[in-house]
Amino acid sequence: MKSAKVLSLILLALAVTPSARAAYSYEPARLGRKLVFPADHGAHRRAAYEWWYWTGHSFLPDGSARYGFQLTLFRISPVAGPKLANSQSRASSLIAHLAISDLVAKRHFHRAFGVQEGAAWKTSDSRLEFEVPGFQISQEGAFGPLRIQARWEVDGKPFRIEGTLQNSKPWVLHGQDGFSRKGHCETCASHYVSATRLEGKLVLQAGAEATAPLRTEAWFDHEFGSNALSKAQAGWDWFAIQLASGWELMLFQLRKLDGSQDFMSGTWVDPKGRTGSLSQDSFELLSKGNWKSPESGARYPERFEVRLKSPPQGLPSSLEVVPRFPEQEVYGGDAGLATYWEGSCEVRAGGQPAGQAYLEMTGYDPSRRPRF
Repeated sequence: MKSAKVLSLILLALAVTPSARAAYSYEPARLGRKLVFPADHGAHRRAAYEWWYWTGHSFLPDGSARYGFQLTLFRISPVAGPKLANSQSRASSLIAHLAISDLVAKRHFHRAFGVQEGAAWKTSDSRLEFEVPGFQISQEGAFGPLRIQARWEVDGKPFRIEGTLQNSKPWVLHGQDGFSRKGHCETCASHYVSATRLEGKLVLQAGAEATAPLRTEAWFDHEFGSNALSKAQAGWDWFAIQLASGWELMLFQLRKLDGSQDFMSGTWVDPKGRTGSLSQDSFELLSKGNWKSPESGARYPERFEVRLKSPPQGLPSSLEVVPRFPEQEVYGGDAGLATYWEGSCEVRAGGQPAGQAYLEMTGYDPSRRPRF
């Protein structure tokens, strides 16, 4: 597919505001909808958008983090009238993002492209499986092994992530049985499920020789919906925190156009897989310092402090989330996509290393904000 046609498809898919998509009869997230697996790991054609997200770290034998990585597939429903929008036969736009953060060289390798779904570019409606040339992921059943194969080139150099991961904890349904509110309006929500501790071995390559299979801990998110952001929201900060003690935290805050906090939510997962919700008044996210991107000009927080007001026993009440290096921005200017920061972070408690995290920050580039 010609690059100009790819770009026009992406711009068409992402230029539609949530209110315009509502006019096309896409279904918003609904409180009380029961998620059933493996079917709800697949694509949801009646939703305006969805994404499958993997982030994680691969470790050297001495236990130090060697690489961070991100694998993402966005599915954007077609822009069409009500009848066509509800048709199962309409092709979606697929946008793939792959990134590797070399934590020793402090370099960030990234590749993104978009296509229209078709015979060679497809997602399953009944299970977790999709296939894009050079990028395939599939899972057996609702809880089986996850197989990943990504082989591309970035700036003419090999880019590779391959291996198998396995859930070590039950699926986590955020919010109310997977109904995750993103704001104060009735339809500001998504359906949101995670695997907060995937474990296995991956082979990674970013320009240099491929590694031997490295022990890996990863995080998986799947969200779908039709109107998550309100017009007054500029973007969000999202945290996937994996502590060495076996705890995990998912936290997010949505920001208003003036930069102030608008809505917050979270989930904790204990070492045995038990979960609990965190309401807006049960934690704080305090940003510190700033870093200006030389590419987009956006200014991002340099680090965050997480304060939990009444954490369960065994979970620290204060954590610091510190990017391992600042240059982990995904700049969307060349591809007509939103610009955001997504990168590997160290987690500290009491000033000591306590785990790993992935942090996503969107909406800091006002010219390329997310439209979901």
